[in-house]
Amino acid sequence: MSNIFKQLSRGFYALERQYGQTITIRRPIVDTTDLATGVVTKTYTSSTLKRIVVLEGKALIDFKYSLAYIAAAHNFTYGAYFNNTTRGFIIPKKKIPTLFTLDRQCSIVFRDTVFEIKDIDELPNSQGAYLITANSMGAI
Repeated sequence: MSNIFKQLSRGFYALERQYGQTITIRRPIVDTTDLATGVVTKTYTSSTLKRIVVLEGKALIDFKYSLAYIAAAHNFTYGAYFNNTTRGFIIPKKKIPTLFTLDRQCSIVFRDTVFEIKDIDELPNSQGAYLITANSMGAI
């Protein structure tokens, strides 16, 4: 069984060396609102992680609309099309700082695009890594 874990850790290391990218994980701390102008300023704490395996993105065109419009008038079906990119990130636990808690409130910045964390899955058999699925929120 330990031979399998050695092979997996060698595989992760090879992926990191060959396909590793630099990402930034950020967590919101405080939102402040200027009462005169109504501008909301968000403050983040962030951590830069190097050599993270970034999986290929899947680009989709989504159509979003409100169900309240359809309930009010069946012919009223306005909505919006937008591009949505879903990416996967494999982040080893040892690369996350000890005081940084990784959860769905965090966001990932990769190549000047902010990704909202959708799912955090721990890899099976305590392999010490997270598989994170994230949707793009747009450019910084």
